[in-house]
Amino acid sequence: MITGDDNVFLCYGDVRGAIESFLTALADRWCCMKVAISAEAASDGEEFLPWDPAASRLPSDAFTVLVARDERMIAEWDESGYVLDESGEGPLAIYCSPAAHALIKVQILQEPLSRSGYSFEPYEATLAGAGCFVISMVTPPQETEFSRSMLDKMANLLAVS
Repeated sequence: MITGDDNVFLCYGDVRGAIESFLTALADRWCCMKVAISAEAASDGEEFLPWDPAASRLPSDAFTVLVARDERMIAEWDESGYVLDESGEGPLAIYCSPAAHALIKVQILQEPLSRSGYSFEPYEATLAGAGCFVISMVTPPQETEFSRSMLDKMANLLAVS
């Protein structure tokens, strides 16, 4: 089995717009970037096409986007999975779907309130979020500058969506 690191975001708002902005920014970096977009779970044989910010649109609900820098990265992905190439970059997959439940139990690991002087211990909370989306972004399985920068970019765009 070929695996990468799965990173999950729970968010509300214009997630489709945020992901399209992510893809457009990445296309500026990767001039030959190819994406395979599916309204369902990705399957073998998805067609990779150039990302065109003026013409490309993601489905409005659940979708999968496979992202590669070029044809060579697509071929390597088929052979080796989520690996970094000699330039330190690798393929990405983005899965988006509406949250299955309006109430989701979460573990708070970071102080969400703006207060200081108090100690903090992680605690369980309930995320009440009808209309929330679950975004799963799969990156190469190493903690690298490339993977970290892709996750940070996605998180920042989702935070303002």
